[in-house]
Amino acid sequence: MDGPAVRRRALDAATRRAGRRPASPEPDRADRGARIRPRRPAGPADRGPVATDHPGRTHRESARGGRGLPLRRGSGPGPNRRVDPGRRAVVARPPRRPSRARGPGRWEPDVQPTRAETGGGVRLADRLAQRSAGPHPARVPVGADAVRPPHRATRRGAQRAAACALLAGAVACRAPADPTLTLIGSAPITVAPEIAGQGGGVVSGLSGLAYDPATGTWLAVSDADPAHARRLRIDATGGRLVAEAVALVPIARTNHRDAEAIARAADGAWVIAYESPPGAVVFDPSLGSPRALRAAGAAAEGLARNRAWESVAALPTDPPTTLLISEFGPPATPADPGRVRRARAVLIDPARDAEAARGDYPITPPPAGLGGAGVTDLCALDETRFLALERRVTLAGYDAAVFLVTMTHAGAALTFTKTPLGSLRALGVADPGNAEAIAIGPAAEDGSRLVVILNDDNRGRDGQYGARAIALRLAE
Repeated sequence: MDGPAVRRRALDAATRRAGRRPASPEPDRADRGARIRPRRPAGPADRGPVATDHPGRTHRESARGGRGLPLRRGSGPGPNRRVDPGRRAVVARPPRRPSRARGPGRWEPDVQPTRAETGGGVRLADRLAQRSAGPHPARVPVGADAVRPPHRATRRGAQRAAACALLAGAVACRAPADPTLTLIGSAPITVAPEIAGQGGGVVSGLSGLAYDPATGTWLAVSDADPAHARRLRIDATGGRLVAEAVALVPIARTNHRDAEAIARAADGAWVIAYESPPGAVVFDPSLGSPRALRAAGAAAEGLARNRAWESVAALPTDPPTTLLISEFGPPATPADPGRVRRARAVLIDPARDAEAARGDYPITPPPAGLGGAGVTDLCALDETRFLALERRVTLAGYDAAVFLVTMTHAGAALTFTKTPLGSLRALGVADPGNAEAIAIGPAAEDGSRLVVILNDDNRGRDGQYGARAIALRLAE
């Protein structure tokens, strides 16, 4: 059948229904939310004017749902009717709401090519070409310049990807975990048979401890015998602690007594801190050739008697430095009653015998503030970190707490940041005793370090006779 005749017949049918059917709304009105996107532009053969009964308008304008009368849906050729391959079916669709499954901004087209024209379907290339048809009648931009809202699933996927990226960054940038301490055991320090006749059967009065990597043993000093150090053999393998004194090591004579702490420098020299008179002395690897550090004595001015340098650490800095910390701060005053809990910390350059920096080390009081606390020893982990041992005297008796301390050296000022690693009672030590010394030993196969704490029996004054060793495992 001739194409123009078909168009004329359809137009006549639409005109006869004009009295029964209202005209479709204008496509650019927003009262019904109408959005129509043309999927494919009309071909050149279809762009010309077509005769219509409406003055000033073409058949195409009427069929597009303008001010004229559109063709009723379904009035075109059906599936059982013959279709002219050379023509295009024009269908006017009522506005429809967006489908959530398809996402916002996706609409049905108002111009569809016939199946005969597309060979049974519309190719992807044709669909992409349809998007360059220009501005949409409903003022929704289409084509390459269109900015359409993302699909909901895409938006959620982007949010999840961003959250995963933030989580991965947080895990990658997370600071390393603080070291942990676990109890291995405790045991009395016995006397080896080879020296049983030299110093009796009991080791007593130990106040300082350091590890000697040159011999694989430990060196302890006594506040009751300034002329000798005790060489200890400590073995904590297999979860069982064995500690015994294997030798007496002579110490070169000085004007100091009451040794409280000992540390080994990177070059093998030994540094011993004294309380009476307050000061520090540097010895060679054999504990000979003493050299007193006058800067240490001068820095103790204002500290109470028998409350001076209780702790010493040799820091592996360049050049090497020695850190001294008093047991307590200066005596309290009405104007500053809390300064007794700010121990004095001094950093000394042994090569120049000069004070490099100074600061206040904050002492942590016991829980609930019952009793007192003071710094008794420390041992260096690296250039800026060390373990600090703080003894506590509470209503339940002696206790001690271990802290990881980070030192900041800015100019001539020292500041300290403390992280508690646990108290001895909390770690499982039933009777910590008068904890006086702490030292760190070699690394095990699993990377952990052996930490040894000694308590001072004060020669039986506290009900304990004989020093004891407490072994801990430090894991970083």
